[in-house]
Amino acid sequence: MARNPHIKPLTLHAWLKQFSQAPTELLEASESLLTLCRCAVDAPSLQLARQDLESALDSGLTCVDYWNPEYPYRLREISSAPPLLFAQGPAVNWNAPKVGAVVGSRACSPQGLAFTRELVRGLAAQGIAWISGLALGIDGAMHQSALDSGQATWGVLAGDVRRVYPPGNRKLAHEMTQRPGCALLSENLGRQAFDPLAFKRRNRLIAGMADFVVLVESKDPSGSLITAQYAEAFDRRLFAVPQHPSHALSKGPNGLIQQQRALLCQQGSDIVQEMNWS
Repeated sequence: MARNPHIKPLTLHAWLKQFSQAPTELLEASESLLTLCRCAVDAPSLQLARQDLESALDSGLTCVDYWNPEYPYRLREISSAPPLLFAQGPAVNWNAPKVGAVVGSRACSPQGLAFTRELVRGLAAQGIAWISGLALGIDGAMHQSALDSGQATWGVLAGDVRRVYPPGNRKLAHEMTQRPGCALLSENLGRQAFDPLAFKRRNRLIAGMADFVVLVESKDPSGSLITAQYAEAFDRRLFAVPQHPSHALSKGPNGLIQQQRALLCQQGSDIVQEMNWS
């Protein structure tokens, strides 16, 4: 059903909510979908889904469906929760007690990289599972700092977890799939059509799975700001790291702070205090 281009995410989620557990009868599932959007499960989509699912399982990927108790409960709360998630790596508790996201510019400054590494390292005692999009720059610095300090970190990809993008972070991604508590995650598989909107959809997963989101550096507009907007929409705590006005990447975080849409974050204790974590 997710493969059918005529079925929109919100409609698909409304369909998911109709069932207390995964339907086992295709006819029943298809008829209920037809009443929602006058669109049935077409044969090409069904065949493609079967082929991709078999390939994913043969590759050792973990498939978690919407009704599975292991499905991230935070993500299930949002109105565009995906029906399936595919993960690569050791067994992971997607419902960890504390989950934090850090996002920012790919073309970040040395100061932004240093702040990100110190923020994650300084909060190691909190037992936070760190999530981001495995992009170059701030994302990669966050993931690497979590690995270096022995913390859990999850990379959410826009495409297939077996085809890591960007190529420059493939070594980092491989290391994440070898560490306990760390993994790669995506709602997409290789044969699914890939388009620029996949990155925007990926950003909603990052915000949806987190308790809080920290924006370090970004332009306006930017993909990182899209993640911040999702955090607002999903009622997640949103933090922004202030920058000097002359900084090329100041508009994103400074704008959020000025508009009182994000909380000021100058060190890890700001997050701990706001989240009421001891």
